[in-house]
Amino acid sequence: MKNLKANNWRCAYIYCRGSTDEQAKHLTSIDQQEAYARQLCEDRAITIVEVFTNRDTPAATAIGPNSIEW
Repeated sequence: MKNLKANNWRCAYIYCRGSTDEQAKHLTSIDQQEAYARQLCEDRAITIVEVFTNRDTPAATAIGPNSIEW
């Protein structure tokens, strides 16, 4: 993990995943989520520590350790 002391503790981890099988198939929802989260952090002067995405598993399915991009 990266140092959390950047920007006086105003830091965030971004986690994005598809909510439905259709979204997971097309990946657009994940890209939109990341763009929105990045913009939100920029607007609020929050440092992004790391971005995690889960492109394989819809929200209704259990998440395994191999389904997240670390």
